Amino acid sequence: MHDFKMPIGPHHPAIDEPSCLRVSMDGNYIVDADLRLGYAHKGIEKLLEGKRIEQGLHIVDHICGICSVAHPSCYVRVIEKMLNYEPIPRVNYIRTLVSELGRIQSHVFWAGFMLHEIGFETMLAYFLRDREHILESLERLTGNRVHFAIHKTRTVRNDVNDNDIRFIEKKIEKVEEQIEKKEEKIGTLGKKEKIIEKEIKKEEKKVEDLKKQEEKLKEEKEEISFDIKKIKNIFRNKNLLKYSFILLILIPLFFSVYFRVQPSYLPIMDDFALNVVLTNLKEQIADQILKESPNLPPQTLQKEVERRLQAEPRSKIITRHHRSGAFLALKVFNS
Repeated sequence: MHDFKMPIGPHHPAIDEPSCLRVSMDGNYIVDADLRLGYAHKGIEKLLEGKRIEQGLHIVDHICGICSVAHPSCYVRVIEKMLNYEPIPRVNYIRTLVSELGRIQSHVFWAGFMLHEIGFETMLAYFLRDREHILESLERLTGNRVHFAIHKTRTVRNDVNDNDIRFIEKKIEKVEEQIEKKEEKIGTLGKKEKIIEKEIKKEEKKVEDLKKQEEKLKEEKEEISFDIKKIKNIFRNKNLLKYSFILLILIPLFFSVYFRVQPSYLPIMDDFALNVVLTNLKEQIADQILKESPNLPPQTLQKEVERRLQAEPRSKIITRHHRSGAFLALKVFNS
C-alpha cells in the first residue's frame, strides 16, 4: 500500500465534539497524527457582550459540565487583574481545593473512557464508581455535582470547615486505593510496550505469510505455463505429425481388444454366463413338459421345471464349475 493521510472528522461517530484528526499511514501502521481544533463555535464571546460581571460569570460557569472549574476560575482571575485586586490566602486555598478536585474527577472520568474506547467496558463502570467519591466531596463543598458555581470576583460563595476537610481526605484515600488496584490489573504503564510489540509482530507475520502465498502462486503459475509450452512444442514437431495417423488407428484397436478380453475373467461375468445357461435349460425343460401335458397350469409347470432341473446332471456340473469361468459353463451346456 502507498503512504497516505486519512482524515477522521471533524464530524465522526467516534468523536464527541467536532475535531479533525489527520492520520499519516504507512501501510496499515499509523506513523503520525495531526489534531486540528476550532470547529465548535459556541458564541460565548457574543453572549458575554453587554452583560454585567455576575451575569457573565453565570454564563462562563455553564460552558462545560466536566471541566466546569477551569472556565469560571480563569474568568474571575481576569476580572481581578483588571481591578488590580489580589484575593486573600483563604480564598486562594478554597479555589485551589475545588480546582484540584475538579481536575481529579475529570482525569478519572477520561481514564475510564479511554479504557472504554479500547474495549474495557467494565473498567469504565469502575472508574465512574470511583469518580463518585470526588463528586460527593465537591457536592459537600459547593452544593452541586456538575456546575459547582463556587467562584466569585474577589471571593468564593462557600467556606470550608474541618469536617469538610476530613470528609474529603477519606474520599481521596478510597480513590487512591482503588486506582492502585486498577493499575495492577490493567498494567497500562508496564505492559503497553509489550502489547504494541506483540501486535507489530503479529502484523509482520501476516505480511510474511501473504508474501509466501504470493510466491507459491507465482511458482505454480510458472510451472503450469512451462508445461503448456512443452505440450505446444511437442505438437509443433513435424515428425510426430507423420505418425499421428498410425496412432489414431492403434489407440481404438487397443481399447477394443482390452474391453473384449476384460470380461472373461471378471467374477460378475461368471454369474451372468451361469444365469444365461440355466435360463436356456429351463426353457428347454418347459418345452418338453408342455409337449407331454399341453394343458398343465403355469404354477404346476414352474414346479415341474424346477424339479427336473435339479435332477438334470448337466445343471449339477454347471453349478459345481461355474466359478471357473463363463467359458466352461457354456462348454458344459453345449456338450
